Amino acid sequence: MQHTEYKVTKKGGVQFMEEIKSSNDEVTKNHLHNVDIPEETLRKEYPQTFQEDEDKEQQEFEKKMGENMKYVEMLKNSPYYFSKNGLERDLKGWGAKSKLSNVLVIPIKKINIDDGTNFKSYIELKAFINTGEELPSIKVPIEQIERNNFYNNPIWGIKVIFAKSSYKEEQRNCIKVLGKNLKEETIFGFTGMKEINGETVFLHSGGAIGTSKNIKVELGDEVLNRYKFTDKQFNKQDAFKVAFACLETAPLKITVPLFSIEFLAPLSSTFDKVGIPTGFLTWVQGPQQCKKTSIVSAFNSFFGNFDRNHAPLSFLDGVPSIINKAAKLRDIPSLCDDYFPSADKQEATHMQKVAQTLISLSFDRLTGSRSKSNGTLRKNPRQNSMVIGTGEFFPELGQSRTSRVLFLNLDKTDVNNEKLRYIQTHQEELQFIMKWYIQDFISDFSNKEEEIIKSIKNYKKVYISQNHYYSYRWTLINFLSKPNGISRFMDNGDMWLEYKSIIESSNDEFIGVSELDDFDIESYIDI
Repeated sequence: MQHTEYKVTKKGGVQFMEEIKSSNDEVTKNHLHNVDIPEETLRKEYPQTFQEDEDKEQQEFEKKMGENMKYVEMLKNSPYYFSKNGLERDLKGWGAKSKLSNVLVIPIKKINIDDGTNFKSYIELKAFINTGEELPSIKVPIEQIERNNFYNNPIWGIKVIFAKSSYKEEQRNCIKVLGKNLKEETIFGFTGMKEINGETVFLHSGGAIGTSKNIKVELGDEVLNRYKFTDKQFNKQDAFKVAFACLETAPLKITVPLFSIEFLAPLSSTFDKVGIPTGFLTWVQGPQQCKKTSIVSAFNSFFGNFDRNHAPLSFLDGVPSIINKAAKLRDIPSLCDDYFPSADKQEATHMQKVAQTLISLSFDRLTGSRSKSNGTLRKNPRQNSMVIGTGEFFPELGQSRTSRVLFLNLDKTDVNNEKLRYIQTHQEELQFIMKWYIQDFISDFSNKEEEIIKSIKNYKKVYISQNHYYSYRWTLINFLSKPNGISRFMDNGDMWLEYKSIIESSNDEFIGVSELDDFDIESYIDI
């Protein structure tokens, strides 16, 4: 029997097939509408034809599925089966299968999103309908899996069909079968220092410094994604020459603070963590075309590829956008460009509000909660971004606010264009130096914050004491790196113990520096 005849016979029966060969259209119509032979009857009459047809359809289905048939194979030893007939469940003891839906939903991986404020888990799903067609992947909050309320999403549309709505629970159980060995990844939505599984790392859009593991960071913005360190290696001495050339791009009153901010920024959360805040707003102001944006962008190239056209923040951004972007830029300097005089009153008011926000971001760290439109509270993201603003002037915000701002005044003739172009074309060397600096800090000090802070506090007490001879003034870098820095001012350090012994002895006379003329201070501090 020809395939076409079989299809017609399958619908109307053998008698109908004979009639349709010789009848007019009216008879045909009547049979098409009124004759319905049960499929079970036809299967008994034409078992071989049925089987051949189904085998062919199944082969076509498997061909369309291709390598994705591996997911069908994963259902072995489970009550579920997926074929051209859709997703079915084996009815044990009945010798039959119950059709659940036309779709096989496959969990690909569990994705944890850590934005620094909230931690959410999602399941990435892909799906196939029983024609072999693959539906676009979707990312679903894990709680929606349990509630079975993700099928009617706009991406899948109306292509997902259930035999009964109650079968959604069976579909969820099938997903769990396929997800027994589900891969899991965590995506971080911010930069800076982070402890991951007991390991301190520094996050950036290209991954993380301080680990060989593959760590994924998504900042969600083309400009923010520029915060990425080079993988190239350079001669350290040559790279340092580029770094120190930054100091020659303008007068030292400008470049030294900017340079210091770049190297302070990676340590911000560490200092905040132990109660030593580093928050302040830096403001570079000057007339038009004095290259204030260019020079700040060049300095920020320690952390990525930046130029005057790619400022992370703008005074024309909305305040919520400013807050959310700055929250992503932890332990990293960010530029907000450009405060200018506006004739538009609404625009001028907005920029002033942004300036106020920047001070709160930098100094107050803008913690706490905000009200949502529904009356509930929205948790503010934690802040420790070191923001550098640029503008032709600073708005009138009152002395209490301006006292929190470091002002750097730039004139039109201050910038050395040759030096500026030099560091603009050697950004990767700057990134290399900063990467080395961060790596070195992580290796030596990231797990010693409490010790460092305790030693600094002890050193301060010794230094300002009138009952002790010690008068050497340490720089922070030497204090952290020299053997006689931290170690001697710890609670069990010899300098601290000696100091305590002196001040605890009320009968001892004051030991003055003049009495120690023969004391070799340089040898003592190991310079």
